[in-house]
Order: sequence, then C-alpha cells, then structure tokens
Amino acid sequence: MVMNYKPFWTSILTLICIALVGCVPVAPPATYTGTERVDFNGLRFELLSARFANSYSNFANQPVIASDKFLIVEIAVTNLAQEPLPEHFKPVFSLYDLNGAKYEASLQHTMGINMMKSGRNAYGQGWNPNVQVKQEIVFEVPKQKYKLQVLVPYRAQMGFAGTTTVTGRYFFYDLSI
Repeated sequence: MVMNYKPFWTSILTLICIALVGCVPVAPPATYTGTERVDFNGLRFELLSARFANSYSNFANQPVIASDKFLIVEIAVTNLAQEPLPEHFKPVFSLYDLNGAKYEASLQHTMGINMMKSGRNAYGQGWNPNVQVKQEIVFEVPKQKYKLQVLVPYRAQMGFAGTTTVTGRYFFYDLSI
C-alpha cells in the first residue's frame, strides 16, 4: 500500500504561506507637509491653506459664528483620470489630533462656504478630468495641532437610508499651524 503525502504537504505549505503573508508589516500611510503637491490614486492634491477662524461669511455674505473654532482647510484637487470622478469616489477629509481623536468635516459649513465661489464644484457633481477643483473644508474643532487625513475611496457600499460607506487608501497632511 502506497500512501500519497502530496495533499498533506500542500495543506501545510498553504498554511505556512498564509501565516507569513499575514505577518508582513504594512507601511504606515505617508505624511506630507502643507507645501507638497501629492499625486495619489489618480488625483493630484495641493494644500493651499489651513487657518483657524472664529467665523466665516457664507454664500449670502452672512457671518457664521463657531461655537469654539473653525479650522478651514483649502485644497485644490485635479482628477488625472480619463473620466469624471463620481461623487461617491471623491476624497473624504478628516482631522486627527495628537491623541488620535478623529474629527469629521461639517457638511453644512463646507457647502455654505463654497457656494457661489468660482472654481468650486457643486455638491453631488462629478469632477471632470484635468480640471482643478478648489474646495474649502470646514471643521468645527478646538484649537490645537492636527493632521488632515485624505482618503481616496476605491470601494463604496450603499447602506440603509442612503448612507454610503467607503473604503480606500489614504495619506496625511501635517497641519502644524
């Protein structure tokens, strides 16, 4: 009687390969200074400014007052692809403080500060190729040091009541202001 050990060794080698791949360290996401232009996943990013403010003027030129502080980040993005970038694949911007707390942008304030300004893209509209789009992103946060996370989605999943969950690669801009 001849025993066939091939399935046994194939299984062992497969398990070893899975274990080794799972142990490979993943490099942390890159962090750039505010002066660096970044080409990332088919988009070009340029951080134009980051400033703290007590208020800003909205599209109707009315003052909007912060409960604490606004951190207003102005960024220019160019779609380097050959087709328009749909809304659900646009970059997602978040702030992280030195303790790792995450802060989301205020959609209401971001829309209010960008409306009626030239070079801005309407909310929900795709970004055409090779056209630079400027946007001010408004965060209502305490005044301290932050890193801006720029997440570029490669997957979007629709959820309950129109919510969308995105997955993608990201990098940081250091906002040492």
